[in-house]
Amino acid sequence: MAAEEETPRQLLDGVRAAMSERDLPGAEAKLKQVAALRLPEELGVEAERLQVLFKYLIDFWHAVDDAGKRLQAGEHLTFGDAHVAVIEYGNGRIVVRALGQNRRYTLKTMPTKLVMKLATRTMNPKSAANKVFLGTYHALDAKGDRGEARRLWDEAQRGGEDVSQIMPELSVAAAAPETARPPLPGTSPPPPTPPRRVEIPPLSATGKLILAVDQWTSRRRTATQWVRSPLGEMASNTRDGRLGVAIPDVERGDVQVLFARKLTANFGCRVLLTELPPGQVFGIFPGSAADGGHVVPLPEGTALVEFARFAGKYRARVNREEVAVESTEGTPATLEGFVGFSLSPGTGATVAAFELRGS
Repeated sequence: MAAEEETPRQLLDGVRAAMSERDLPGAEAKLKQVAALRLPEELGVEAERLQVLFKYLIDFWHAVDDAGKRLQAGEHLTFGDAHVAVIEYGNGRIVVRALGQNRRYTLKTMPTKLVMKLATRTMNPKSAANKVFLGTYHALDAKGDRGEARRLWDEAQRGGEDVSQIMPELSVAAAAPETARPPLPGTSPPPPTPPRRVEIPPLSATGKLILAVDQWTSRRRTATQWVRSPLGEMASNTRDGRLGVAIPDVERGDVQVLFARKLTANFGCRVLLTELPPGQVFGIFPGSAADGGHVVPLPEGTALVEFARFAGKYRARVNREEVAVESTEGTPATLEGFVGFSLSPGTGATVAAFELRGS
């Protein structure tokens, strides 16, 4: 049986879903479908509001892209706890260098802190009018903060901007991604995806020994090179033996938290990290003072990382999903070094479990 056309409600929800995923052409296409319909008054008001918000969002992303085009290679950016150097920007893609690694983002994958850093280079964040645009991002984007949207729109209202038409959007449930939306009538729903929960296991006596503070070290960036030193007061063991790490905000850049055994051949490790801040990486880093490494990006929150090297080839999974290992240019495949993860100044995380095989 042929699938039925989307209802007006499904189209409006689809507009929100597309905007939340930064799919502006998709949102525009659905808005055109909506515009061709005769809607009841309530849905008509909603459609007009989404059309206004879409125009704000288009201008917002143009501002982000314009700011990116003005970046200079080698320019340094600080957003939140991250400190990066710009390598290049073009066609909506940015490459930055942090912790000796190149990190690549598109307009669709940029973290919110980087998005807002670029947006506010073009849009004065103190302007009441610009707070409408900045708030629109937070209200609609999957990575936005609706509390921040309300704050910005309230301030815009006090500054003389009329946000009465768009403010009701904050009372609408946040958009679900397209993969999470109900199937169309006449179609079969996709099979349910089982949740991928990461359980925190109890620690054995051996596990507690591996997580002892003196089994770990740090690697910091000075003005000229990387240096290794004890974790010292940056780390402590919890009552149940986990390793908690907190990086002072006075550090000049990201700190690498490393297991203290040097690896020279094949190895495999499994680590469970919790309370991770955004923008961090896990991998193997040089034992020398040089830049370099082979790493995988980490999600915010909890990460179960499986990372292995065999015959100079790397494989990794994060939260049971296969991920690509990124290598710094010039880093040998058989790098002799230490496995660990990065933390930005003023942040912290917990190593809840760690296993290592190989040498």
